[in-house]
Amino acid sequence: MDCSGLEKIHLDIGLISCYAFNKDRTKVAVSSNTNEVFIYALKCGDWVRTDVFKDHNLRVTGIDWAPETNRIVTCAQDKTAYVYNYNGEKWIFSCVVARLYRAATCVKWSPSETKFAIGSCSKVVAVCSYVKETDWWVAKPIRKQIYSMISSVDWHPNNVLLAVGGMDFRTRVYSAYMKELDGDKPIGSCWSVKNEPFGTLLAEYTGHNMSWINAVKFSPSGDRLCWVSHNSTIYMVDSRGKSSEESTKKSPKVGRMVSLKTPFLPFSSVIWLNNDEIVAGGFNCFPVLYRVNKDANLEFVCNLDLPSTKKSAPMSPMVMFKNLESRADSSNDNDIHLKTLHQSAITQIRPHTTDRTGNVSVFSSAAYDGLLILWDANETVHFCQKLKANSSVGL
Repeated sequence: MDCSGLEKIHLDIGLISCYAFNKDRTKVAVSSNTNEVFIYALKCGDWVRTDVFKDHNLRVTGIDWAPETNRIVTCAQDKTAYVYNYNGEKWIFSCVVARLYRAATCVKWSPSETKFAIGSCSKVVAVCSYVKETDWWVAKPIRKQIYSMISSVDWHPNNVLLAVGGMDFRTRVYSAYMKELDGDKPIGSCWSVKNEPFGTLLAEYTGHNMSWINAVKFSPSGDRLCWVSHNSTIYMVDSRGKSSEESTKKSPKVGRMVSLKTPFLPFSSVIWLNNDEIVAGGFNCFPVLYRVNKDANLEFVCNLDLPSTKKSAPMSPMVMFKNLESRADSSNDNDIHLKTLHQSAITQIRPHTTDRTGNVSVFSSAAYDGLLILWDANETVHFCQKLKANSSVGL
């Protein structure tokens, strides 16, 4: 990484719609908004394409790589999902009986890697587990009070709870407890003190300014849940707080929800760096850092990017008019360059390097510009805050 804590990875496949790294971060699976998944390996400092998965018939919408079992799960608009295992020579896929009648939209391994959840346009979350006799992964549906497409899913660290964000403007927390996988011992949390039956709705939240949900994410401790919506608002629920809304059986509430309306374009992805700091990214082409302050409210910290500091000379109105006229007459847009590292909307942000408690020291981002960037969290935050301070005093 350079002095600002950044590393750029060019894979030369065009745009990147979704991706996932393996455990030691020497391989990455990516899709470029097609039906194919490409596997790249780091060899002698270069990223080299080693495999291509072509089993899907329509656009791949989700990829996740289980770090311990080394399994890759993919899902696509063709309503299917596949689990790939490496046998030492090549990747072999196992079929997934997802039971979806519309497109799959996202997929996520559970922390134990014994099950995974698939979001879909079928108003269903398919939680899949392995059946050894058939070598299939078979789905068990969660559909209670889901009224529209599922856009994002995320697992609680206890392997039982599942956060779900959808196009019906709601974020929900469900129990995905499976006795045969999770055991009889109660896995208590602030969201639920006992192992509720599979599919039980534990919490439901609706934003003040109703808009569809783009991404959901549990904090490393699992006590907090964050999500971003398409109205440029970021939300956070602390399950340890007291809810200001009435909890009903149909719409249960857990904890205190806060929100922050941002001046940015909508965020499409969000992660926690630790239990207090959040990074979100989307259509503004750069990540943004937020923090949960001592009052348990959300606050903006800084933009995590290195914009160009080159200042243009003052222009007269006549010169400005001529420049606009020449741009209108030109049909070549190749010279347009944004003052951000990513030159297009960020599609996904993922943790890259974490410690045992789940705190993120390095995170990665991908965008429609085809660039994959690794960000050292501490160095990047320090550099950007210093840059912000210098610009505020006119340096």
